[in-house]
Amino acid sequence: MAAKINIKGVSNINTTTGVIWKQLLLFALPLLFSNFLQQLYSTVDLLIVGNYASDSALAAVGSTGALTGLIVGLFIGISVGASVAVSQAYGAGDDQALYRHVHSAMFLGLVSGISLTLIGIFISRPLLMLMDTPAELLPEAVTYMQIVFVGMIPISLYNMTAGVLRAVGDSRRPLIFLMISAVINLALDMLFVAVLSWGVAGAAWATVISQTVSLGLGLATLTRSETPYRLFVREIKAHKKSVQIILKIGLPAGLQSVVISFANTIVQSQINGYGAFAVEGYAAANRIDGFYYMCINSFSLAMTTFVGQNIGAKRYDRVSQSIKVAIGVASGIAMVLGVIVLFNKRSLLGIFGTHPDSLPYGELMLTIAAFGYWVFAIGDVLSGAFRGAGNATFPMVSSLINMCVVRLVWVFAAQQVYPNILSVFLAYPVSWLCQSALMLVYYFKGKWLPKAAAVPEPQEAEPALLQAD
Repeated sequence: MAAKINIKGVSNINTTTGVIWKQLLLFALPLLFSNFLQQLYSTVDLLIVGNYASDSALAAVGSTGALTGLIVGLFIGISVGASVAVSQAYGAGDDQALYRHVHSAMFLGLVSGISLTLIGIFISRPLLMLMDTPAELLPEAVTYMQIVFVGMIPISLYNMTAGVLRAVGDSRRPLIFLMISAVINLALDMLFVAVLSWGVAGAAWATVISQTVSLGLGLATLTRSETPYRLFVREIKAHKKSVQIILKIGLPAGLQSVVISFANTIVQSQINGYGAFAVEGYAAANRIDGFYYMCINSFSLAMTTFVGQNIGAKRYDRVSQSIKVAIGVASGIAMVLGVIVLFNKRSLLGIFGTHPDSLPYGELMLTIAAFGYWVFAIGDVLSGAFRGAGNATFPMVSSLINMCVVRLVWVFAAQQVYPNILSVFLAYPVSWLCQSALMLVYYFKGKWLPKAAAVPEPQEAEPALLQAD
């Protein structure tokens, strides 16, 4: 039997008790704002370089997004695996497992950061050239990417610290950390780009420095905590069993991210073929689209913790109820945001200093997203729920089929029939629809819950102690 979890003085949300929709919103809203601030990092870079740097800077920074996601995706998945492992151990009240998972997660975060730094610095230029990045954008795009990858160690470690805190129900402090670093990022962007005229390099260094501040705050929180998930820096190492659990979930989740990023990289290469104005319009629209995605993804992340804790506590009844609530809320938010974006798309694109010839491309992309993102929300919430249950394989396979194969087949086939950038952009809603349909089928027909869920558990109104068997 596990020891008691001491949560005195800690702002954790216990997702295994209470009214589901209230608990979900209390946990998801800080995640939503955290995601908003994370997206703000790259958006501020675009805003500043679009208004204060060279004429090609906006398109150059925007052209790196898909490729960066491709390289980083696998390692981001490892932080998802760590979050699931920690949430299930926390829900079960297993303090020893918590200790092993936290220290193994930080070890894997350090290894990931070092690997990403080395990979990103040396292959940025070859990959950007392989993507047919316009020649006039290449020098600045390479500079931006290489500097961002210099900062991958703090970024990777911060993802782990934030993942641990969120897994135990604390989504408030990661939000505070990001608020502080976002202000620093904005101030440094203005100093480096607008005042010192460092161009895209200044924007990249501002991001690296501000992310390092986030890491410092996260480490200070975990190392000073008086909880079972306290971090002891000198004891960071790989515990074999924990690493196996984390990688079992994290590798499929990472591969899912890589698959989607790979498809987006191919789509980006097709857009590159329409010229610099198309690249710039798409880059600006993609940043606005990113806020869309982050709002929805906050509920996917919330479901990973929500489902993980409740499965750890054997509260299987709350798992299915929370999924229905999350799908309804996330889809509703996507619809509301769609209306806002649809009627304000030109004004939103104008914030980035977008060239008039680039505006039609950005407006087309935003119109398509406004009508389709509520469909995407269904599949994304379910993907987070399945990972929280410890099943990351099916979301990966489904993404491989829909977000990669379907998306790319559509792009190349549609280009033959209708060689227009519209046919490229339509690949997104087509793949979202197929993904959500397959995920719903698996939700209703698949065996994604633990076998013990088939046997109803005795329900208690307010369990005082979470214990492992």
